[in-house]
Amino acid sequence: MFVTYNMPIFRSSSQVLARMLAAEAIEPVAETYSGCEGTIYALVNPDDLRWHDEFAIRLQGQQCQVNLYALPTAEYLALIQAQNEIRAFDLGSLLTALADPLSNSKTIGQQLLDVVRSDKVAVNTVPYVSTYSSVWLSHRTRFCRSEKGWLLILAFETISGCRPSMGGKAGFGLDVGLSPVVTAVNTRGDVSRIEAPPAIPINDLLSQARNPRENHLIQRIAHEAQHALVRNQLEELIENLVQFATVVVVEDLDLVGFQRSARRIDRQLRDLGMIDFLKAWLPQRLGEFGIPLYREPAAYTSQLCSQCVTRNGRSRGSGEPFVCTHCGYRDDPHVNAATILARTGIGQVLRDLQAQLRPFSRRIEAADD
Repeated sequence: MFVTYNMPIFRSSSQVLARMLAAEAIEPVAETYSGCEGTIYALVNPDDLRWHDEFAIRLQGQQCQVNLYALPTAEYLALIQAQNEIRAFDLGSLLTALADPLSNSKTIGQQLLDVVRSDKVAVNTVPYVSTYSSVWLSHRTRFCRSEKGWLLILAFETISGCRPSMGGKAGFGLDVGLSPVVTAVNTRGDVSRIEAPPAIPINDLLSQARNPRENHLIQRIAHEAQHALVRNQLEELIENLVQFATVVVVEDLDLVGFQRSARRIDRQLRDLGMIDFLKAWLPQRLGEFGIPLYREPAAYTSQLCSQCVTRNGRSRGSGEPFVCTHCGYRDDPHVNAATILARTGIGQVLRDLQAQLRPFSRRIEAADD
C-alpha cells in the first residue's frame, strides 16, 4: 500500500529551502498529496538529501530540523535501513521508566539526563517492534510550500504482517482527549484506554544543564520520549482495529470550539502524535483493509446518554462522571462518548448499505410491474 506522511520543517530552517528554490535545486511538479495545500517540489538531484538524526535532515549539506521520530515505527525503520549512517539516542531505559507506574519524577529525570549525556548509537541497534514492514520510496520524496511553511513529504510502500480476524467483528468508537488520550469502546462493550504519559520534570532538569546543548537536548528528548510512549500504544490500537473492527468512528475534533484552550489542546495533541494518528495513520491503515472510517462531530457526544439516548448538558459536569438526568445511567464520560460513536458507526454502515441497495430494489420493483 502506498502511503505518504507530511513532516513539518521548522520555520528556522525554511531559508535553506528558499535558497534551493532560488538556485533551482528543487523544481515544481504537477502532483497532489493529501493534506498539502500549496506547490509541490521535487529535488533536481536526489543526492542533495541526507539524513542527519531523528531531529533533522541535511539539504545540500545544510541542516533542516524535522521531527523524523514522529513517523510510525515501520516507516522510521525504513528510513534507518535506507540511510544506515543515522545515529540516535537510545531511549530504552527512559521509556521503561516512563511506562513504570512505580517510577517517580526523580527517577524519570535521572534517566533523561543519562540519555542526554550518553553517546548516540546506531539506530538499528535500538529495539523497535512493529507488526508491518515498510519501504521508503526515496524517488518520491517531495516538498510542499504553503502559507504555513514547508513540508517534507515522505512516501512509503507498506506491507502488513497483520490479517483481519474472520470472526468476532465489532464496531469501534474512539473518544479523543488529553486524559486519557484515547478511549476505545466496541459494540460488545470492551473498553481500552491510552493514557497520557507522565510529566517529565523539565524545569528541574534544565537547571542542571551544563551548557546550551544539554538544555536543548533535554527539551527535545523529553518530547520524543513522551511521543514514543503514546505512539507504541497507538500502533497496538491500530492493529487491534485491523483485526476486529467492522467500522471505526472517531470524533471530528473542532478545536475552534475549545475557544481559549484551543491552542494548548492542539499543541498537546500534536506533541503526542494524535493529529498524525487521526489524519494519516488511522485512515491509511484501515483503508488498506477496507474498514470504513467515519468522523462524527464532537458536539453533544459528551451530553448524550448511551443507554436512553437522551441529550442534556447537565448530565456531565466538568471533570465529573457522566450521570444521565433522564434514566440515571452512570459511567465514565469518555466511555459513554466512545459507546455512542461505536453505535453510530454501525448505524452509518447500515444506512450506506441501504443507499447502495436502493437502486437494485427499484429495478426489481420495476421488473415486477
